[in-house]
Amino acid sequence: MQYGKQRPPLRFRLSFVFLFVIASFIGCFVMYMKGEEGDPLMNQTDVPKVINIVSEDVTEAVPDKQVENPVPLSGRAEDGYMKNALFAGDALISGLSEAGLTDSEHILIIDEHTDYSLIKDRTFSAIYLLFSPQDISDDNGRKAFIYDVRKITQKLRSHNRADIYILSVLPLPQGGKDANADIDMINSMLLTFCNEQNIYYIDENTYLKGSDGTLRSSYSRNGQLTEQAYSAVFEMIRTHTAVKEK
Repeated sequence: MQYGKQRPPLRFRLSFVFLFVIASFIGCFVMYMKGEEGDPLMNQTDVPKVINIVSEDVTEAVPDKQVENPVPLSGRAEDGYMKNALFAGDALISGLSEAGLTDSEHILIIDEHTDYSLIKDRTFSAIYLLFSPQDISDDNGRKAFIYDVRKITQKLRSHNRADIYILSVLPLPQGGKDANADIDMINSMLLTFCNEQNIYYIDENTYLKGSDGTLRSSYSRNGQLTEQAYSAVFEMIRTHTAVKEK
């Protein structure tokens, strides 16, 4: 027996099924996203991207070490150490080779055409830099010189991991008292730079000066450094190293 009105037969509609499937898909997707809370990147709106920067001005990381400057008197470095050192700088540095103190393969003349890749895979006991700046009589010239030295040390560090030593600018011979005052100023700036960059600094200038504040007479001839001067520079390097005895 049936009470009330008779129910109409149930009809199957395809449109209902289609809507049900769409709603189920959306619901599952939302639940999936919420379930990924274990991934730290899922809750970030901005995902970090890796960017490669190539620039001539990228600064090399300063080595994590403390240096003592000027480098104090040390034990005399052995022949093997000196033979494996690289001596770099302007044309002045070539005098070490001409005086027979090192071979030409361990001399690197630095200018705007220098190919630093030549030292990339070589092993050196240390790298020594010596320059003879020309225009340091005013503040702009001194700052430009320090900037050039910074660029050079960055390039050296990017191609080789040997310790870098910067030699002080050498004094001029008699008659250059005013110029030597400028040299003293630039050497003070070099010392500050070396301390900031953890680069070793050797004070050759004081060692080669005479009592009058100019280059000793025996170290120059016709405005050029003598072999005796280069020998003194070489010996100063040899007796002022940061190498610790084992």
